[in-house]
Parts: sequence; C-alpha cells; structure tokens
Amino acid sequence: MYKSDLEHRTSFDGRVLDPLPVRLSWGIGQVADLLKKFESTFEAFTSSIETCRTRATFGTETPYELLSRRWLRRSRDLRDRIELSLQTSMWIQWIMESLWQADELAAYLQDNESRYLQQCGPEMFSYIAHPPLLVAVLTSAAMVEEVGAVTVDELDTGINPELDDTTLDEVLTWIQDQGLAPEAIDLDVLDDVLRDARNNLSHSMTARSTTVTVETFETYVEAVHMAVQLGLHLAGRFVRDVLEPLADLPLTPDVEHS
Repeated sequence: MYKSDLEHRTSFDGRVLDPLPVRLSWGIGQVADLLKKFESTFEAFTSSIETCRTRATFGTETPYELLSRRWLRRSRDLRDRIELSLQTSMWIQWIMESLWQADELAAYLQDNESRYLQQCGPEMFSYIAHPPLLVAVLTSAAMVEEVGAVTVDELDTGINPELDDTTLDEVLTWIQDQGLAPEAIDLDVLDDVLRDARNNLSHSMTARSTTVTVETFETYVEAVHMAVQLGLHLAGRFVRDVLEPLADLPLTPDVEHS
C-alpha cells in the first residue's frame, strides 16, 4: 500500500510543475531563516566581546567600567538565552502550524458539501488528524518542560534540575512554586490535558481514537495555547533577566568622573 501510494503521487501530471510538496506558513520560513543566520551573526558578536575582554583594563571604578564589566560578564548568557528564545519561537511556529492543519481537517470532515474526504465522517478525525495532533502536543509538552527547566535552573530559585531527566509534571510544579507563570495560565489544565494527551497519542494506539475528537478539539486547542503563552512568557523572562540589571547603570559617566 505504501509503494502504491508513492506511485500514485508521482503519477500526477501536476508534478511536472514541481509544486511545493507541503503547504507551510510564512512564519515557519522566517524563523528558520533567523535560526540559520543566528550562528554566524553571534559568532561575530562573541568574537568582538572576546576582543574587548582581552583589551580591557580595570581599576578606575567609573560607571563606564562598571557597565563594561557587567556586559562582559553577561554576554555569554545573553547569547545562550537569545538562542533559546529563537528555538522556542520555532517550536511555537510548528505548534500553530500543526493546529492549523488539524483544524483544516476537522472543517473538511464536518462539511458534507466538501469534495475532500467525502468518504469519511467526523468520527475519523482522531485517525486522519493524528500527525498534526501528535506534533502539536509533543512539541507543546517538550517546550514547556525544557524552557521551564532551564528557566528555574538559571534564575535564582535554588532549584538545580537535571536538564536531561525532567518530567512535565515536576517542571510545572517548579514553575508554580516559583510563581513564574502568568495568572491567566492554569497550570492544572496543562498538567491534566496536555500530559494525558501526550501519553495517549504517543504511547497508546487503542486510546488514540478517544483522546482528541472533533468534539473535544477546542479544549485541546485551549490547552496548547496556554502552553504557547507560557513558553513565550518564560523565554521572555529568561532574556529580561540578563537585560534588566543593565538598565540601572548610566550609559555616560557622572559629572564627578568626567
């Protein structure tokens, strides 16, 4: 069946036009381009910082020196945290792309007049939309787990997690205990809906058809949107933790130091 499907795809006359094999949003390409350019751009940034570090002389205790010291100390943290923010953005783009694809399939399955998927009904949603549903739920859980664990590890929380060995429920507990989540985000919903959906969609073939149905799709979407908001909030908090301490230092010397 797999070979027949491939032969069927390659037999279309439209293939001579060499169309894009999948439909992707504009945002996916933009974030991918940012990630591609990031390494070379920040390699140059890191090199310039290292040059400044080797040429710097200290001992004057002027505001200039205090500012320079802090920037030099924070430069590596800034690079790492901006990179994590970009990766979070890519995760979010794929989450939203997957939700869009699942929503399109749901619309076709519920439209009796549609010329697509005419032989299927709404009850087929869990099977037909499984790939985008799986991508969205796994990515959402992974994003919250990784960004959350790195955040509580780097901020002054006293928590030092083993970053390669965390679970979603323990990371959500840390986020809740440290007050790192916005009030509008219900962490219990993420723990219940997101974790159960991830386990069922990825580990249980028999529970797949009842995990996310057309009727429960909106509840699932709300939970995923909460995960996206939390990921954005934590990534932003992560970067601000580096930038905000710099704001209390003047960019020009005081008069007595002139």
